[in-house]
Amino acid sequence: MARLEPAVRSGSLLKLYQTLWAPYYQAVLSVLGPTGVLLPFGDPHHGQPNATTFTTKGEEQVTFTWSEPLSSFDTPLDVTGADSFQGIVPVVTFNGTDENAITPDAAFWSVDDSGDNGFSIGMWVYINDTVVTRRILGKYDTGEAISEWSIFINATDKLIFVIRDESAAVNIERDSDAAVNQGQWAFLVATYDGTGGATAMDGATLYQNGVVMASTAVNNGSYVAMENGTSVVSLGAFRISGNPTALFDGKMAGGPLGPWFVTHDAAGIITADEVRALYDLGRAALGL
Repeated sequence: MARLEPAVRSGSLLKLYQTLWAPYYQAVLSVLGPTGVLLPFGDPHHGQPNATTFTTKGEEQVTFTWSEPLSSFDTPLDVTGADSFQGIVPVVTFNGTDENAITPDAAFWSVDDSGDNGFSIGMWVYINDTVVTRRILGKYDTGEAISEWSIFINATDKLIFVIRDESAAVNIERDSDAAVNQGQWAFLVATYDGTGGATAMDGATLYQNGVVMASTAVNNGSYVAMENGTSVVSLGAFRISGNPTALFDGKMAGGPLGPWFVTHDAAGIITADEVRALYDLGRAALGL
């Protein structure tokens, strides 16, 4: 069945959708709380498609720099046409080879989990089924002095959430037991309560589409805590001495449903009910 779009004048589709985004921004940031940061790429108010940068929305307004403007991606973002939207949400398509973005190191992205401080990450993605690692978001560079955290899909299509103790030179992770959904939109979330220590990943939970995923903690007795490092934050890539690799292949939702990062302390964590609320918001906006 052909997709039906609102009958609007050429170039005004974006204006129509923008009038609908405000309540979604408000609702998402309300759930995330005061430390939530949203990556609203595709929204011209935060970075025009022909620009090389976009800014975050929430507690921290930081600038991400694209490898090239979204309008120059292999699948260009064109916010005047329906093909760049899913529902009312702008969508960016990553080619899996050279399209990604970074933001410089900032204290906000670092979490001291030696004191029950944790963080959560979430995003709407449409993952292409390939047999390679596809990085989504991370503060991780094997060539930098200190790496910290990352979330990605591995070559066997499992969702992996990893954190690193650089002094101990160990990674620990939470791995989904089954493959994530591919070839369709999926809402992926990783939460971590900041347990720290040898059983840190016992305090992590993975979600897909508002439901807890069966997963396995891969702990290490030498792990103590993450350390405040110098790695940039990368969207859609992993880095080795600053060079992107394991790039994301597929689509990511932007605007009010862009990837998000939220820190939290022992007083609270993103709950299962809140994950479900974010999923229901996203499904409505995406028209799923």
